[in-house]
Amino acid sequence: MLAPSSLRSTSIGARRAGYRGLIATLAVFVLGAALMAAAAPIPLGRPRPWRIVPIGDSITQGQPVHLTYRYPLWKMLIDAGVDFDFVGSINFYDPVNPTIDPYRGHPFDFDHEGHVFYQTNQLAGNLPRWLLEGHNGSGGYMPDIALVHAGTNDALLAQPTANAVANLTSLITSLQARNPQVKVLLAKIIPIYNPLDSNQGANSNVNLINAQIDGIAAATDCPPGKPEARVIVVDHNTGFFANHVLPAPNGGDTYDGVHPSTAGEEKMARRWFEALQLFIATPVILRDGDGRMAVDFVRVKNSTRLSYRIGVASEPGTWDWTPAATETVTAVSTGDWTEQVRIRDLTTGLARFLKMEIELIAAP
Repeated sequence: MLAPSSLRSTSIGARRAGYRGLIATLAVFVLGAALMAAAAPIPLGRPRPWRIVPIGDSITQGQPVHLTYRYPLWKMLIDAGVDFDFVGSINFYDPVNPTIDPYRGHPFDFDHEGHVFYQTNQLAGNLPRWLLEGHNGSGGYMPDIALVHAGTNDALLAQPTANAVANLTSLITSLQARNPQVKVLLAKIIPIYNPLDSNQGANSNVNLINAQIDGIAAATDCPPGKPEARVIVVDHNTGFFANHVLPAPNGGDTYDGVHPSTAGEEKMARRWFEALQLFIATPVILRDGDGRMAVDFVRVKNSTRLSYRIGVASEPGTWDWTPAATETVTAVSTGDWTEQVRIRDLTTGLARFLKMEIELIAAP
């Protein structure tokens, strides 16, 4: 038996996505500790906040009465206890900033990279300068995570789909040049509804762009020499209802057929939040009151797109994934969207290793 104060091992890592049908394994946490009389929780966190840049057009920038997904996402991340910082070259809505009350003691973080009316060529063409210089020379930034929802104005203006593909690819390449470990969450953009257009031509253009998003991600994910530079598709289109002239739920997600209503903003925020958990989840290892190994982590409530599982092993390499190997002890609400979960190893008296896997399941 190891001495009570000994720590067997603690490590954290990520592995390249392995697609199994519609499921992608995107983050792996390997945890372990020796048998000890009592142990303080061991957080597996980061030395600094996650720098997150929202990139896009007016759907990202917003107006004083339409705060965009950035506002509910900000609250979700605070509820989850995530140490984060929104970054970008601008920090204003169009045309002025609204008054936003602090949430749980935190002032709203206005920074972003959303630009009203911008098409993908304008975003891709300006992004290298914004990253290095900021807005009007205000200073650049280096994001850890980028939330990219772009292409709506291309669709509205019937720009060639091939141009949008090239521009989005260039945008991702610029992010990877700035930070070789950047995580890009690339959106399948929300639908458009125009009650005056019986053919819904703009939304057909949205569908053409979205049909190329998986290919863009595959072509830019983990590029040569940058194995930690991830590109993950986040489907904002499926289940989003743009028909604003009908009552909710089929008309509750936009206020004008293009821009999200409050319901649509929260829907987008949740999709981003679910995908973000692949990278920002911060498990804590501890020994529970009865001496059993346990893992604490915060997860999205009622998510149908996230799958979690815990494996246990006496030595790394041979994992027992059967549900009978562990048990969920508690699930305590930490906010409107999140809850803290504790999963324990049922074995006592031995030094053990625990592995946590989080999977993002594609939209049905």
